[in-house]
Amino acid sequence: MGICFRPQNEPIIDLVNSILKLNLEADGFLVDTLTSGDQVLPEVIKNPPSIILLDVMIPEKDGFEVCKELKANADTRHVPIIFLTAKTLEHNVISGLEIGADDYIAKPFSVSVVISRIKAVLRRSGKQSLQKSSSVQLSLGGITLDQIKMTVKTNDEKVPVTTTEFLLLKHLMEKPGWVFKRAQLMEACKGEDNFVTDRSIDVLMVAIRKKLGAYAHLIETVRGVGYKFKDLEN
Repeated sequence: MGICFRPQNEPIIDLVNSILKLNLEADGFLVDTLTSGDQVLPEVIKNPPSIILLDVMIPEKDGFEVCKELKANADTRHVPIIFLTAKTLEHNVISGLEIGADDYIAKPFSVSVVISRIKAVLRRSGKQSLQKSSSVQLSLGGITLDQIKMTVKTNDEKVPVTTTEFLLLKHLMEKPGWVFKRAQLMEACKGEDNFVTDRSIDVLMVAIRKKLGAYAHLIETVRGVGYKFKDLEN
């Protein structure tokens, strides 16, 4: 199930979203639309979607406010969010990623690109590939990743992470002591046409460390190269 949002009394945008809705439904998605930022949190709690396509410019609360609200709520923070916006400046993209968005699509866009990006985020956040892992849980240095539920815990306390943050941390923890270049980390968390840059990786690492608190030191920066998870055996 997906949710897209559209401003009221905007005929051109209504047309665009009607076309999006039609094409998504033709591709097998069940699509709900909301017309105001105030409606989002209660609707997502009541009827959780698989993904949210969130326009930044929506009435009452803008997309950034809505995203912050969703990510601050334990019942909704796990839902992947793709921003849809005309704001393409790098600081706007980074702002979206910092508050928990999984991807960012700039207007104007093609419907096929939107559908491709939605499927890519769903694949990254889905459980099928993770279920093939040889171990359900990955534990190192007091950090535990549940690869089925896609959750992170430190000393049994749940740490709220986005799908992208989870994939980055998992990639590092699978090979402690290995130094990963930013380009390798970009590949580990991106999907088709996903907006992940060198700068994005740095921003995401800052966010992960902040959330890990006392365990942040386990992620080490290798100056001029990238990042690694501390090798606890050496």
